[in-house]
Amino acid sequence: MQASSSPSLKRPPWRVRRTTHPNLPPSSPSPIFDSAPNPSSTSSMVDFGINDTPDPPVNSETDLISFDTDGFGDDTPKPPKSPESDLISFSPERGDKSTRNPLENPQTNPIIFGPDDFGDNDTSNYPANHGLDLIFFGPVEDGISNLTINPAPSPEPREGSFIKFTQKGISDLASAAGLTNEERLSLVHAVSVFMEGWGHEEIPETPKWNSQLGRNFSPFEYSVDFNLKTGKKKVGFRFELPHGNTIQAMQESADKLTDNLSSTYFEVVLHGFYLVRYIFFVPYHLGPFVAWFGYDDLAWKIYFDIRAQGQDNAGRLIYQALHHLDMTKAWHVIDDVIDWGFGLPIRLGVDLVNEDYARVEVVVDFWGQTFKNFAHSATERYYPRNDEVATEDEVLRLCRILLGVEDDDTSCIGEAPLISYSFTHAKDRDVNLEMTVHIPVGSYMHDDAQFQKRVEDWVRGLSHVLSEQQIDNFVESYQECLKAIARRPLEEGSGLQSWFSLKESIKDGTVVTVHFSTEMYGALPVMETVAGLSVP
Repeated sequence: MQASSSPSLKRPPWRVRRTTHPNLPPSSPSPIFDSAPNPSSTSSMVDFGINDTPDPPVNSETDLISFDTDGFGDDTPKPPKSPESDLISFSPERGDKSTRNPLENPQTNPIIFGPDDFGDNDTSNYPANHGLDLIFFGPVEDGISNLTINPAPSPEPREGSFIKFTQKGISDLASAAGLTNEERLSLVHAVSVFMEGWGHEEIPETPKWNSQLGRNFSPFEYSVDFNLKTGKKKVGFRFELPHGNTIQAMQESADKLTDNLSSTYFEVVLHGFYLVRYIFFVPYHLGPFVAWFGYDDLAWKIYFDIRAQGQDNAGRLIYQALHHLDMTKAWHVIDDVIDWGFGLPIRLGVDLVNEDYARVEVVVDFWGQTFKNFAHSATERYYPRNDEVATEDEVLRLCRILLGVEDDDTSCIGEAPLISYSFTHAKDRDVNLEMTVHIPVGSYMHDDAQFQKRVEDWVRGLSHVLSEQQIDNFVESYQECLKAIARRPLEEGSGLQSWFSLKESIKDGTVVTVHFSTEMYGALPVMETVAGLSVP
């Protein structure tokens, strides 16, 4: 299949703008949130006339609107005050800190925000230097000014709380990856959104629920994308919400967060979520999790458990979901994987963005398969690869080095490698396909220092594809991220690096992703022996 260009999922900084919500089924909860009602008005439509009246009403003294409740002894209302005292000044305060300073020349350059300004964003004058602590909603477009809103005050997170721990980790990782301050603040703000309420609780010594997402039951995981050729880096994360002991509580917590995301981020679109929600949110849920969430490349994603109605029904649920998402042509790839017995689908991810460029991702587990079959399913089986890194031979070399595999016919009977089949819409209702290989390195290492050496050995073996400078740039960036996230010597534990991914992206080229555990509940011990490989 010839890959067509795919719109970028990159989201510029945020701004306020109107969005159109999709038409949802009658049974679906509405994602539209009404704002607080306006104060009641004493005027009526009679005061303003009818739209088809050719002439406006005569300005009579008795019809004037008074701007003051005090009388003046006659029927003439008191004129409005001079706008100088009502102006919004963005200049630094001087002198008395309790007094707002007006603009230097309010008569000639006033900044007055009215209803039109918030609708069109055509205000001619805006703050020249906004603070770094401002929240930006919506992407900035060329030629449109920004409306910046100061965040509402919130209690300072306590040391040892979920939100304090996670925000520090994501901030340190973003700085080590060389992200801009604006990108770093976007990540920190995203953490505060999904941890609203429960994030201020103190992290217990042992987890309250056994999350299947991260190592050692951690409900949170970091990730860094490294573009091998351009050197560009992106930081993201995945998480699972805390919930009660019932399926209903798990589903309600996921519904609440999606509603919160829709009201906070104007670029979040819940159309795809509502189209497939009823398929996976069932009363008698049989899978190990209800919903995971992800945030990468400034886009939110939700993951559903395909085994919600049992593993035997996984194929039927995927087909229904792809059909509802207008991606029926993607089914033949997943159907082939199931029919040949190569893998078992376990997750379906949906981007919470506009459906025109939303990714729909099916994650397949290859437990018990030989690494030779695994590498073939991740590369040449479905369409020719144009990349020189994401090839069948290179995936096999990756498994040999990272997992210590000596024979290509070795089967994986421990934690299984995964393949993500990611689909986006193309022309003529066709689909584009990208595949990502996920290697579960956390279970196949002695310690994190050993795995660091394995990663560096693998990338230095790409000298026939990458320049020496490109290889050195990756190694240096990878080491900086490790230093930023590690809270212990790498030799004293395992599992800080949990997964290693290789992807050939239509838009970005060859990208490797290192997934980092938070070690929120401590590090896993050094592994003296590695089990999970079945040698023929």
